[in-house]
Amino acid sequence: MTTIILLFYGLFNIFINADYILAAIQFGGMLIGIVIIVYFKLTNNIKITALVFAIVFLAILTSIIVVDRTDHYTMMWILLVPAISYFILGRIPGSIITALYIVFIIVLMTVISPILDGIAFDINIFINIIGVMAAVGLIIRYFELSRTESLDALSKVNDNLRRMSETDKLTLMYNRLKLDDVLEAEIMTTETSLKSLSVLMIDIDDFKSINDEYGHLQGDSVLVQAAFLLKKNVKEPCVIGRWGGEEFLVICRHCDVQAATDLG
Repeated sequence: MTTIILLFYGLFNIFINADYILAAIQFGGMLIGIVIIVYFKLTNNIKITALVFAIVFLAILTSIIVVDRTDHYTMMWILLVPAISYFILGRIPGSIITALYIVFIIVLMTVISPILDGIAFDINIFINIIGVMAAVGLIIRYFELSRTESLDALSKVNDNLRRMSETDKLTLMYNRLKLDDVLEAEIMTTETSLKSLSVLMIDIDDFKSINDEYGHLQGDSVLVQAAFLLKKNVKEPCVIGRWGGEEFLVICRHCDVQAATDLG
């Protein structure tokens, strides 16, 4: 999109304004933009691509302002600086770049430009442009801050939901769903790497009689104690969880039958 815009204004400045210097700057920016796109397609390095794009954008914008600094309409393009800086570089680097660029424009238009051109810059237009630029920057900063906080909150909620979906509520161990996923992944790893894999099924004898004689609350207490003992005695890389009812599963990574038997 940026390259198309630069192409349009380059052609506009050639055939309408006859401003060949500006057209050359815009065509140069278009070619650099194409190089940046090709680089990103080849490397997928978004950080370097974003940084180079921001630098090139500011360089082209500055060149246009310096070349055409007596044209007040050109100054309107600096309103894009907060948006480009924030969305491409991030909130903190974007804030720094925007602030530095505002300072640069102030110095350029109030000190350097009058000296070079002998023309006093219209202070009213200048103040309005800088004011709008600062306001846009603050709005975008607030939006980015709110978006970041919302994404962080959503990430925490998703993490909690994920833990809940894979955790047995009573024993706080992995549940059947999570064990199925782990077991499937370990079987695939074993088939490709030829490493050992053993699985232990642990069952509490006569558990039904405990529930019948002492009640289900006491039976739950027995399950919790059994889970505690398993977690205490079974260490990584083994994965343990409640398979269902009074059954527990131990997935022994890189463990042959003899080692699993010793563990049992």
